[in-house]
Amino acid sequence: MLTPEAFVVSKTVAWLERNTPRDLYGLWALKEAGFLTATAADLYRSCGPTGHVPSRLEFPPPPSESDWTHSLGQRERIRSTADQDFRSVTDAWSSLAAEQTAP
Repeated sequence: MLTPEAFVVSKTVAWLERNTPRDLYGLWALKEAGFLTATAADLYRSCGPTGHVPSRLEFPPPPSESDWTHSLGQRERIRSTADQDFRSVTDAWSSLAAEQTAP
């Protein structure tokens, strides 16, 4: 069974590899629940595919709003836009990366 932080790592890797709206939305929900943390960043660095916390250069572009709505709207009530979730998740990862590189 995965810890919430391990699930953040798993979902981040899935989003980076597949770039699907559902992966970004799931990652946003995990961030909103408080699980995109320094512990998740440490776990990503030690167990993730790159050996470091993901940077802005590694993130895929946000999905279009039409792809977002089409992909997610059939399954659940969408609470945010693709751009909002993209900024929220990438800002959180960027903050964690900065914390890990700060002296």
